[in-house]
Amino acid sequence: RSMRLVRNYTLSCLLGGLFLWIAFRNLHVDEFWAGMSQVDGAGVGLYVALFSFAHILRIFRWGLLVSAIGAVSHRTILSVGAVGYMAIMLLPFRIGEFVRPLLLRREGNMTAASAMATVVVERVVDGILFVGLFFGLLALLPDRDEPIVSTLKLGAIAAGAVFGVALVVLVLSAVWRSQTVAVLERVARPLPRSISEKALAMLNAFLDGLALLPNRGLFVSFVTLTAVYWGILCWGMLVMASAVGIEDLTIIGALTLLTVLTVGIMIPAGPGLTGTFELALQAAFTLLALSDRSNSLVPVFAILLHVCQFGIQVFIGAVFYFFGGVSNALSLSGPGTDSAE
Repeated sequence: RSMRLVRNYTLSCLLGGLFLWIAFRNLHVDEFWAGMSQVDGAGVGLYVALFSFAHILRIFRWGLLVSAIGAVSHRTILSVGAVGYMAIMLLPFRIGEFVRPLLLRREGNMTAASAMATVVVERVVDGILFVGLFFGLLALLPDRDEPIVSTLKLGAIAAGAVFGVALVVLVLSAVWRSQTVAVLERVARPLPRSISEKALAMLNAFLDGLALLPNRGLFVSFVTLTAVYWGILCWGMLVMASAVGIEDLTIIGALTLLTVLTVGIMIPAGPGLTGTFELALQAAFTLLALSDRSNSLVPVFAILLHVCQFGIQVFIGAVFYFFGGVSNALSLSGPGTDSAE
């Protein structure tokens, strides 16, 4: 397992390095450091405060999904969520997504498969909302005759198709559970009994985790908290832009950056979202008609935003890892552990 982890780190670092080179291949180093020297520290501090609050809010938002499965204490939600999001930043190819379900299996007294359903619902809802928002924003943005615009549109269409199909499958599986299980039973019938029983047990556990979907009250609360969370992140984009000297970024522009970034970093790549983060932001800025000065400050904005987000998520995760009571549970399980327990 250790050799596989080393291999994954190596491959992901190479991939992240490639994306990073593509994003900054035309970087003027002197111009970059000149921009860094003029950054408003107070503005960066305000962004850190906003993102920290939004990150905690994000954990509680995910906690709504968990509460649909069973009663889990707020402390457990905070600890598991903080450590899980830290793992996404530290582990390659986004395999940290599996840490929250595995920790919930130990700490929340539920199966990892049902807990994994909460992560899937979280990602699918975010993906659907932001792909839809992206195409809505395109109508409000100036026309840009750039090749990257067509690439972004194709990427958004592909992502929308994937998330749309996933949402339909999740909803149908939650509403017509017995029919879903019956179909899977027929498909699994030719398999050895031990394998088919294990697969069906995992399926039922996963379907248990979709309990939020038919629950209108919980789902409305989740979407409402999502709007508040992303609203704070949008505000943060404007604050960071002002801190680095990008004064002509509008709310529409900030939302555009947020939508493209959110979908872009879902692509598995290097640890810490290295490469995909910067490349997504560079692509998003090409959609905006900003001044030459603002465009010259994009690398400063991207690096500072990334460093702040990475540092905050790792710091908060480390605090809950060492003082939240989940370190022992994490050492007992990891990606690849049997998820049907």
